[in-house]
Amino acid sequence: QLKNPDLLIRDWKDVGCIWAPEMNYDEDEDKIMMHFTTRYMNGRNIIYYVYMNDEFDTMTSQPKFLFGAARDERGIFRAPTIDSDIPRIGDTYHMLMVQFGYVKHATSKNLTGPYIQDDLYKGETQRHEAPCAWKLIGTDDYMIMFDNYSRDPHNFGLVKTTDFKEYIPMGYFDEENLDVQFEKVNSLPDGLTAVSMDKLDILPYGVIPSCSFISQGTD
Repeated sequence: QLKNPDLLIRDWKDVGCIWAPEMNYDEDEDKIMMHFTTRYMNGRNIIYYVYMNDEFDTMTSQPKFLFGAARDERGIFRAPTIDSDIPRIGDTYHMLMVQFGYVKHATSKNLTGPYIQDDLYKGETQRHEAPCAWKLIGTDDYMIMFDNYSRDPHNFGLVKTTDFKEYIPMGYFDEENLDVQFEKVNSLPDGLTAVSMDKLDILPYGVIPSCSFISQGTD
C-alpha cells in the first residue's frame, strides 16, 4: 500500500488504472507537469505526477507520488484520493481533490509538494467529485465547478472563493437563481480571441467559458 512516499511506478503492469489528468506549468523546472489519479495494484487511489516534453507527446520522467490521504498506524492511506486540480494564488498552491465523495483542500509552497490537507473547504454538502477551479477574468475571485453526481437529476454545482478559505455557493448549472453568466465558446482560438479583444462580458460574478482550459490555473 505504498508505504514509501517517494515510490515510483516502475512496472506499469501493476497499475490498476489511471485517469483524471490535469496540467500545471512548473516554473522551477520550466516544464509542463501532468498529475493524475492512480491506483497501484489493489491499493488506495492516490495522485501521481510526471513531466512532459515540449511537444506534449512523451513523458520525460517516471510517475512519482504527489499526494495521498493521511496514513493509519500500519502506514496505509486512510482514504482514496482522486480528481486533483491545483490552482495557485501568489506563492501558494491549492490542491482540490476528492476523498469518499467530498472535495478536500490541501496547500503547498511547491507544485510537487509536500501538501498539507486541512478542513477549510465547505463548498458542498452532497456527494460530488471532479472539482475544477477558474480564476475569473478581471477579478481576484475563483469559481469552482464540480460534478454533483448525487443530485437527481444529475447536475454541476458552482462555488466562488477568493482565498480558498471562505466559499460562496452560486447554484447549479442551468437552474433558477444561478448567479453565474455562461458564454459559449466553440473553440480555443475563438476563446483566446474573445479574451484578447475583451469581448467576453465581465459580470459581477465573472464569466466561465465553456472551453474551461482558457483561464484554468492562470493569473
